[in-house]
Amino acid sequence: MLLDHHQLYSSELGPQVQTLLTLKDWNATAKKIATVLNSSISEIENLLHILKNLDLATVQNGIWTAKTPEFHTKDSLGDLTLQTFHKKSLLTAIRHLDSPPKNRRYFAVHLTLDDQQMEELATEMKKTCFEYLSKFGTDSSKNKRLYQINLNLIPVSPQLSTEKPKSVPVGGASSLKQGEKHD
Repeated sequence: MLLDHHQLYSSELGPQVQTLLTLKDWNATAKKIATVLNSSISEIENLLHILKNLDLATVQNGIWTAKTPEFHTKDSLGDLTLQTFHKKSLLTAIRHLDSPPKNRRYFAVHLTLDDQQMEELATEMKKTCFEYLSKFGTDSSKNKRLYQINLNLIPVSPQLSTEKPKSVPVGGASSLKQGEKHD
């Protein structure tokens, strides 16, 4: 489901609330969600009504449920709402630096990429996120916690070289001709 995300992402809790509503055995009430997410009931009620207005949630006898297990937003580069959401999401991760190591993991990788490789990697990262949802997504709350994953692909340097690479034979400039022996 593709949705206009501005209302939902107005709070970093919007997607968290929607995820909790997918748990069929959890009986999600506004008070229960507010307690679990350490938030005010009024903020959670506001988010629940946004989810309902976006046709992502329904309520019956005070119990909220998701109408769909997942949703997708448009990738709008430069979208201020999404930027704000991701800033808040990263701040949440930073606040958890001192959490017990058994409850959190941090990974970092540095790669040199050209523009095409960067786009290819971004596509792979998005695909991997959907694979995580498929593999680990569940509608059960038994022995579970709500986890957040932040993946960032950002340049940490300017372009390293504007020169086109020189053509170097395979094996480098000191390669031996066939049949020659190295001392």
